[in-house]
Amino acid sequence: MRFIGNYSSGKMGFALAEECAKRGAKVTLVAGPVALSASKRIERIDVESGEEMYHAANKAFKTADVAILCAAVADYKPQNEAKEKIKTQRRQYAVGFDFDSRHRSRVGQTKDQPTAFGGLCARNTERRVPR
Repeated sequence: MRFIGNYSSGKMGFALAEECAKRGAKVTLVAGPVALSASKRIERIDVESGEEMYHAANKAFKTADVAILCAAVADYKPQNEAKEKIKTQRRQYAVGFDFDSRHRSRVGQTKDQPTAFGGLCARNTERRVPR
């Protein structure tokens, strides 16, 4: 196994950024590794990991009046990241994960002045509301 991931097309984030820019907003788009382009009126910050996205979003949020968070950032991160190929051994190998809730829940806590803040979350399973 070479990679465990949660690939996202990024289409929703780019569409929201374009619409906001079209309506006159100064837009900063923090984007993961996607094959999409943004118009010249959008400031784009490219990141590779959820950790990088968290820090870039936090930095952009400090001067923002509105934040729309819609990235498909993974909720879990590996407990240990191998810096090089793990040698093949003829035995089982376990990969552990830790919950990583920093992204949406903590970005909004970094600023004292009022900011409109919205988060979008797509689910791939049915979510039932208790009656």
